Amino acid sequence: MKKSLLITGAVLAALIVVVLILPFVIDINDHKGRIEELMEKEIRGRVALGSIRLSSWPYLGIGLQGLSVKNLPGSPFKGGEVLSLEKAAFKVSVKSLFAGKIIASLDLVQPKIRVVKSPEGLLNVQDLLPPSTAPKAPAPDLTENRWLHRILIEKIEILQGEVAYQDLSQAKGETLTLKPVNLKISKLQLTDAERPIRIEFDTAFKQVVLGFKTSVWLDLKGEKVRLGDGALLLGKGEIPFTLTANQIRHPEPHFEVTLDSTGLDLSGLLPPGTKIEGKPDLHLKASGTPRQVIASLRSHEIKSPPYVLTDLGLNLVYSGNQVTIKEAKVSLLDGTAIASGDLHLGVGGNYHLNLDVAHINISKATEMASGTAFLTLSANGQGLDQPSIQKNLQAKGEIKMVDGRLNSLNLAGSVLSQEVVGLMKTALAGRSDVVPLPGSEERGTPYKKLLIPFTVSEGRLIANDISLEQADYEGRMGGSIGLDQTVDLTGRLILPKEPTARMIPNAQVRPYVTDGEQRLVVPFKIVGTLKSPGVTPDGSYLRNLFANAAKKLVEGEAKKVIQEKVAPKVQDILKKLF
Repeated sequence: MKKSLLITGAVLAALIVVVLILPFVIDINDHKGRIEELMEKEIRGRVALGSIRLSSWPYLGIGLQGLSVKNLPGSPFKGGEVLSLEKAAFKVSVKSLFAGKIIASLDLVQPKIRVVKSPEGLLNVQDLLPPSTAPKAPAPDLTENRWLHRILIEKIEILQGEVAYQDLSQAKGETLTLKPVNLKISKLQLTDAERPIRIEFDTAFKQVVLGFKTSVWLDLKGEKVRLGDGALLLGKGEIPFTLTANQIRHPEPHFEVTLDSTGLDLSGLLPPGTKIEGKPDLHLKASGTPRQVIASLRSHEIKSPPYVLTDLGLNLVYSGNQVTIKEAKVSLLDGTAIASGDLHLGVGGNYHLNLDVAHINISKATEMASGTAFLTLSANGQGLDQPSIQKNLQAKGEIKMVDGRLNSLNLAGSVLSQEVVGLMKTALAGRSDVVPLPGSEERGTPYKKLLIPFTVSEGRLIANDISLEQADYEGRMGGSIGLDQTVDLTGRLILPKEPTARMIPNAQVRPYVTDGEQRLVVPFKIVGTLKSPGVTPDGSYLRNLFANAAKKLVEGEAKKVIQEKVAPKVQDILKKLF
C-alpha cells in the first residue's frame, strides 16, 4: 500500500514537472494552424487565432492575443465576422493544485459579438452551428460531482466588450449596439449555498447607462437562487432590488422580483430637453415564469413641468410574445387617465389600446385652449415608430370639452367680420340697424361645449360631426385634423333666432337673410394648423345670399310704394273717370 502511494505521488510529481517545463520547450504557435482546423470542424465557419502563449508559474494558463470567427464566404452572410476578441487569458493557481483544489480565473478583453438576421429570418449565429441529429443530452446533475466543491472561479471578467444586433428582415435594418459591455463575476463556487457570488455588469445603449450589481446565493440541491443586496443601474440612478427563483433546473422556473426606489434619478434616461423635478419613487413587483409574468408598478408622484403625474399605477401580464395591460391609471392635469390594451412585442408588433380620460384641465397642457376635457378612445395598429403610427393607426373615439375657450381663433369674429357686416348693410340698402354680434371682437372662441366624435385613419383625425355650443351661436363642422396638427375643416356658423334678432333688429329686413327658423347661417372654412388656423367665410354663399336679399328688399319696397301711394291715386282717378 505504501509502495503504491509512493508510485502515484512520483507519477503526479513527474506530470507537474512536465507541465511546468512544457511552455519553455514547445512553442504552441507552431501548431496554431492545426488548432484552427480542429475548431473549424466543430462549426460552419472560419477561425483565425492570434498569438498563443502558455504559462506555468505561478499560474498554469493560456493567453491569446486575437481571435476572429466568421461565417463561411458562401453563406447568406458572405463571410461576415460574428465574434472577435482582442485578448484572453485563462489561469489556474499552481499552489491550489498542490492543495487539492482548482482556483481559476478568466479574463476577456474587448470581445465583440455581432448578431445579424438575414432577410429570410436566419441568424448568423445559427448559421455557424452545424445541424445535429443527436438527441439532446439531459443536463448533468452537478450536485453529485465529487470534485465540484473543490473548484473556485476566483474571477470571470469581460472588459470593453460590444454586442451589436442588426435585423435585415426589417426595412430600416438599424444596428442596435450595447457598448461598452463590462462584466465581473467574483467568488464563483457552485456547491456552497451560503457563500455569495458577486456579479457586476454595466453597459450603455444609445448613451444611456444600464446594468446591475448584486450578490447571488446559489443552492443547486434546493434548486433555488436568490439575488439580494443589489441595485439596477438606470442612467444616473440606482434601484435596489431582490429576486428569488425556485425550480431553477425546471424548463419553466418560477421567480419573484421586487424593485423599490424612494429617489430615482431619471435624468440620464430621458431625451434631451426633458425635465424631471426631484427624484420620484418607483415600486415594482413581478412574479411568474420566463414565459408568463404578472407585474404591478406604482409611483406616488412624477413631476415633468408642466405635468405632474400622481398615483401612477400599472398592472400587466406578459405571456409569450404579448403584453396585456390590465389597467394603467394616473392622475394628471387635475384629472385622471385610465388605459388598457394589448401589445405584441417585436418590431412592427400589433397593438390595441383603450383610453379613458376625464376632467383634464386643458390650460395646464396647452396655451391653445382652456376648459375641461374628456376623451374616450379605442385604437389599434402596427408598429410604434412615427412613420408606422402615421400609416397604420386606426382609432375611434370622442373628445368633449366644456366651459372653456379656443385661444388660437375667434370663430364669430372671423366669420361675421366687419367686412361681412358692412356687406350685409350695403345689401340691405345701408341699414344702420345691422350690428356686429356681441363678443365678436373678443379674443378667442368661448364655448359651453365642444363635441368631437372622430375616427383616425392614414395619419388624420376624421371628424364629420363637430359641434360647438356658445351662448350666442353654434358651430357645426366636419373635415380632418392631421397628427402633424394640420387642419382642414368646413362648417356653418348658426345664430339662433334670438341672437339673430339682436344682430338684425329690423323684423321686416331680417327674413331676407335668415332661414325658415329665422336663424342666420354662414358657411365657413378653417385651414392651417392648430396653432395658427385661418378662418374664412364662404364668399360665394354670402354674395348669393346678399344679392337675393337686396333683390327681395327692392321688390318688397316697390310693392309697398305701389300699395301705399300708387294704388290710392289710381283708385281716385278711376272714381273720377267712372
